[in-house]
Amino acid sequence: MAVSQKSFFFFPDEPKFGGSDLCIHIMFNNR
Repeated sequence: MAVSQKSFFFFPDEPKFGGSDLCIHIMFNNR
């Protein structure tokens, strides 16, 4: 869970990294 939380802080809404889509993807993968 800590990793997903960090991802959210790292990519809040950056189009470069894919925005929140990437955050959700990372969170689901970490789950």
